[in-house]
Amino acid sequence: MKAIILAAGKGERMNSSLVKPLHRVLGLSLIERVILPLLKVGIKEIIVVLGYKGKEIENYLKKKFKDINFQFVYNNDYEKGNGASFLLAFETLKENEPFLLLMADHIYSPTIIERLLKADGSFIVVNQNFSLIRDLTAETKVKINNGYLVDIGKDLKDFDGVDCGIFLLRKKDCQLNNNGKESELSLVIKEYLKKEKIKAFYLKKDEYVFNINDKESKKWASNYLLNHCGKKEDGIISRNINRKISKLFTQLLINLNCSPIVFTIINFLLTIVAAFSFFFSNILGALLVQLVSILDGVDGEIARLKLATTKFGAYLDAVLDRYGDMIIMLSLASAHYLKTNQNLIFFWTILALLGSNMSMILKEKEKLLFSYNFTNPLLPPSRDLRLFLIFLFGLFNQLFPLVIFLALFTNLGVLIRILLVKRFAKED
Repeated sequence: MKAIILAAGKGERMNSSLVKPLHRVLGLSLIERVILPLLKVGIKEIIVVLGYKGKEIENYLKKKFKDINFQFVYNNDYEKGNGASFLLAFETLKENEPFLLLMADHIYSPTIIERLLKADGSFIVVNQNFSLIRDLTAETKVKINNGYLVDIGKDLKDFDGVDCGIFLLRKKDCQLNNNGKESELSLVIKEYLKKEKIKAFYLKKDEYVFNINDKESKKWASNYLLNHCGKKEDGIISRNINRKISKLFTQLLINLNCSPIVFTIINFLLTIVAAFSFFFSNILGALLVQLVSILDGVDGEIARLKLATTKFGAYLDAVLDRYGDMIIMLSLASAHYLKTNQNLIFFWTILALLGSNMSMILKEKEKLLFSYNFTNPLLPPSRDLRLFLIFLFGLFNQLFPLVIFLALFTNLGVLIRILLVKRFAKED
């Protein structure tokens, strides 16, 4: 399947000498944010319609995506509007060819494309969550009847949603002639509707689309993305404390040209420093452990914000987390032993490590076998909570009670997990 990206407009409201598709939002240019989700689903035939400062965009894309063979179409009359740009790209398509149509100045959830490609027919993506929209008057509205688009335009008084600037269409659906009269894309879509129906494709609750018209809308989108870059699985400490601080670091680091894995490794090295700090001071060790816990979210936040998540990155992060946990626990136990000569702390530490690691193994096994996330107040604390407990107990020099508590709680949690799975599986 091919994708058409309209990037010919002047974008005067940005009030900048930089052409709008190259404006950066949280480490990526706007046009990168359009292209990367396409590459993720295997779409590599991309037609980019250029106009204002088109050569700048063309050179940028050729340098940024060296393995992609872009087809560049130039609209010398780009001031006529994006409808004229679309018609130029439309003419390059083969008969009966399906294609995606997107705007170079829109930021959208990658899951929209993944879902859209599974659909059958012609679609327009529609947003009914008006809380995501900063200025409704600037948006193109749509009227839907029985699931189908019946009208589209900025001046609609009676409307059911907002056009997201994402379409799935087919060349065979109708023949459009570039007679020079069409200007706005909505006018071309109205011509399309005379010959073929277009279904409404609604955003899900956790999906978003932002139309970047000016610096204010750019800031609006940035704030939303930052505030929603956490994970659904975040524990109570991550959700209420760590994320609020880690996002500040993410904002500072996201424009660096390096892989999120670099931050994963840096945080692991900091974990080692935090662990051995207990030999010098429990308070210092406790503070550094909490810093590690906060920074633990930065690599994932950057990966999600820069559309750079990988299975290997998640895998490596999990491996280093396990090593980090063991190094911290063994170091604080050894430090406590050297200060107090209480060798019993090693027994409880090993028991705590067995419980926490077994809990993680069982959790992954449950997802694999049952595709279900078991919850219970008595389940072992998540990593963010375990590190926070180390932080609290360490501040008050109570390391021995800490490891006893973790040992009992984690192993009790393993037993509870087994009982929950037993009941869920309904085994005889």
